[in-house]
Amino acid sequence: MSRILSVNLPQPGAGFSKHPVDHLVTVPVGDDVYAYARDDYDWWQARLSRRLPNGLFGETITTEDLDLGNAVIGETWRIGPRLMVQLVPGRILDIAFQHMMGEPRWMKTFARSNRPGAWLRVLEPGEVWAGDPVSIEDRPANGITIAQAQHQRTMAP
Repeated sequence: MSRILSVNLPQPGAGFSKHPVDHLVTVPVGDDVYAYARDDYDWWQARLSRRLPNGLFGETITTEDLDLGNAVIGETWRIGPRLMVQLVPGRILDIAFQHMMGEPRWMKTFARSNRPGAWLRVLEPGEVWAGDPVSIEDRPANGITIAQAQHQRTMAP
């Protein structure tokens, strides 16, 4: 079952990354939430040969057992009992991400991996906590996936 592995918030002096919190977090309508999959972190850990904690990439929620790359733009998810979000086209992360990672050519490496995470628009407010289930409520037919959109944005001539 897909679920929220951690909810991550900024900490003073932490810069780009966020850190897991152990309390309920209210998410209002109008917020955009960045999600990153633990499975993708594990993939990066194997390639970079170092531990990558949840929240390092600046995501608000770290997911488990949810294939973000094959999620469809426009798809809606229910997180926990009330929070409803919709996948929206992602943003290209900035140079702060490059500096924080300390890896040569990180932005190109990250883009080419086609593991961008997912940006979520909040449709219905709610609370989120680590362990909350994630269910796909609606998936548009013939939609473009997050991975396809990332590839077109970063690799197309």
